[in-house]
Amino acid sequence: MQVHYVTQDEPNFPKLLKEAYEEALEKKKVDDYPALSHERIAKAAWQFENAIFHTEWARYPEDTAAARQQHFKVMRHNKLYYKAIVALVILTFCEVPPWCHERSPTQDIWSWVPPGEWCHVPNGGNPYLSNIWYIPPGVGLIIELVIEIIILRKFLLNLNLDQQHFRAIGTQYFDHSLVVAGLLMAVGSMLDTLVFTFARMPIRFTWIFRTGLLFILPGVQRVYTLIFNKRMIGEFASVAVFFVGTVMFFAWVTVIIFKDLNAPAFKEDEEIVPANKGLSTLREATYSLFVAGIGEGFVSNFLPSFFTYRLSGVFWLIFLVIGQILLLNLVIDAFVAAYLKGSEEELDRKASAEAQSMHGAFKTLSAASSDHRVVPEETFLEFVEDLGKSPRMFPIARETAELLLEHFGDVTEEKFLDACRVFQNPVWATPKDSFIKHCAPGMWNQDWFVSLRHKVWEPKELPAFDVFMNNVLLANLVLVLLQSAYNLNDWGPQPDAFRILDLIFAFAYVGEVIIKLSVKSWAEYCSFWANKFDFFTTWLLLATTVLPYLPFATVQADLKHYANILRLLRLIRVVKQLKQFPRVQFMVRTISRMVNAAGDILQLLGVLLFFFSALSMNLWGGVLYEGQPALKELDYGKKHLYVFNFNDMSMAFTTFFAQLLSEYVPENADALQAASSWGDVAWYVFPAFYLLGVAIIFEITKAFTIEYYLAIKEEAEDEEENEEEEKPSQVREELEAQLRVMDKLQSTLEERRLDLHYTMKNDSFKFQHALQKAYDKCLGPSRPPTPPPNGHHH
Repeated sequence: MQVHYVTQDEPNFPKLLKEAYEEALEKKKVDDYPALSHERIAKAAWQFENAIFHTEWARYPEDTAAARQQHFKVMRHNKLYYKAIVALVILTFCEVPPWCHERSPTQDIWSWVPPGEWCHVPNGGNPYLSNIWYIPPGVGLIIELVIEIIILRKFLLNLNLDQQHFRAIGTQYFDHSLVVAGLLMAVGSMLDTLVFTFARMPIRFTWIFRTGLLFILPGVQRVYTLIFNKRMIGEFASVAVFFVGTVMFFAWVTVIIFKDLNAPAFKEDEEIVPANKGLSTLREATYSLFVAGIGEGFVSNFLPSFFTYRLSGVFWLIFLVIGQILLLNLVIDAFVAAYLKGSEEELDRKASAEAQSMHGAFKTLSAASSDHRVVPEETFLEFVEDLGKSPRMFPIARETAELLLEHFGDVTEEKFLDACRVFQNPVWATPKDSFIKHCAPGMWNQDWFVSLRHKVWEPKELPAFDVFMNNVLLANLVLVLLQSAYNLNDWGPQPDAFRILDLIFAFAYVGEVIIKLSVKSWAEYCSFWANKFDFFTTWLLLATTVLPYLPFATVQADLKHYANILRLLRLIRVVKQLKQFPRVQFMVRTISRMVNAAGDILQLLGVLLFFFSALSMNLWGGVLYEGQPALKELDYGKKHLYVFNFNDMSMAFTTFFAQLLSEYVPENADALQAASSWGDVAWYVFPAFYLLGVAIIFEITKAFTIEYYLAIKEEAEDEEENEEEEKPSQVREELEAQLRVMDKLQSTLEERRLDLHYTMKNDSFKFQHALQKAYDKCLGPSRPPTPPPNGHHH
């Protein structure tokens, strides 16, 4: 049997959640419960599901069962909807750029041709495209229509469910304004693609319609409302005004001082550079000081004046200290501090809402009990079964649920939260032994096969067979290094022994798969992503290894060229041995939790990059290229920055991503102003990207990462202190109690020759603490603390 369960992933949330749950028990104590029915079980399951996904409803539909069935339909379609969104993003990166489509009027809209045949620039220039083969516009139109139909259906299903079951009770199933916006964006995107395909328009509106569809995504909405609210903007504006005022003041003083100081400073490429370059007018001075105050461009901006007038260095030093070191960091820090404060408050609010919903689910279920303090076993099993029907939840087999409940004990009001923590996670059973046990029992029980089985299974931490295969992988690594040495150093043809060893290693990996599948069941084998990766790469590596011996000369060379990469991918398994080191375990868990927790803000950052990339490709596609006469004398051309262009979506995305990491870079705006009729717009687009992307979202992402790491580090240090004092924290005790329940279940299943696997992805003590605290408040002051489930230590 395999049990998997996934929990929330925010530090300290468990404690806050428990406190919120206890508070809900106190506030929502009910003496009279109506008779339990299937409707109420469905309602309880919905309440619990909403608690997990932080959805808050004051009221539920009267016909809960029917509404929930429609909810299942919406959730099933949501899975297809998210795939359609991903496909829409990929389509945007693979479409023919509008400027290329407009400049190739004779190109067939159904033909696949190299990108160079689509995109033509004057003077035989090089546009430095991404070299992705673009999807023909006709094919793209069909793909777009399919994608948008899926998206439209998602919003129509939401609208239909809201109208039938929720509007009458004053509750919104899904934000109505977002549904309407989604419908408009989907229709607009289809019309945009239709016009683009046949009218060959040089500018499209994908930056509006498709960005709008991405902006509606729940994760983007969550973090957007957390960042761009009145309080956050107020905190930002109150400090930003001082920064802007400082720049304007120093710009005014600079113009007064340097307006007429135009003495030659030095020569640059035979051109005389005056001392007041970029400082002679208020507009120029404001821009120069803005660039100097936010980035690394202050050296080039201030160099001519400092080169001629050394005393000006004191003036620039004062500006840099005040502007860049103090005020700029203060602006960013104020915004980040406001975000972190808002995140803490949102954490408490989520814990309280989740606890309230969970306690509401308990009250709904406990109506079948005479004392209303215990959920009857049969009722709880029906609740788990109904919960598993939701596409957002993982179904738990009734037999597995019965076993878990047997070891968990009675589901009382105090223990309901702990039960929820166990049953909210994916739990499933898989047989341990392979089909050979039943199909060939004689072979299964022979001594040599028993020994082989033992080596595959034992020791549990790192089976002997895995140790052997890891040594084989290391030997293969030596072979790969030798083959690479021959290729890199031109030592001539590789020895024939290398090809023989390639075959030996390839078939050794096939043998590994066969041996494991002869001992383990297919379900047990596929329960681990590492095994799935091994299975796929094994057959792929075998195919590329034997390819030279097959009569397919046209593809042999190309595929063989990538064989070394496949071998290196296979060697990733060796890294698994590092898991025995505690520090490595901590860092892997930390990185995993940080990436998972930062999912929403990374989505928002991705949408921002998508918007500016799509906008820039439509405005300035085909403008920046090698051979453009207007760029030769600019820093853009002198530094050979032609690869940072907006000639297709991939290159535009790369350009903005590079600016995200290198802060404000004025060379692109200078180049666009010189080469494009839309060049003046660049002076608004690039500062806007810096403000939104770099100064706000990216800085918050970095601050969030640091804050999250420190929280996890503090959490780990607290646990170490508690272990040394032999005083485990309450939340750790409760989470370990869940492990003990699983451990007892494992012992029971071992007797049936079944295997139990479980993964606790949520080590988030902060949120679990918040949840437990909220739940305890629901229990009331007279209630005892929530006891952990019984069981032996894991």
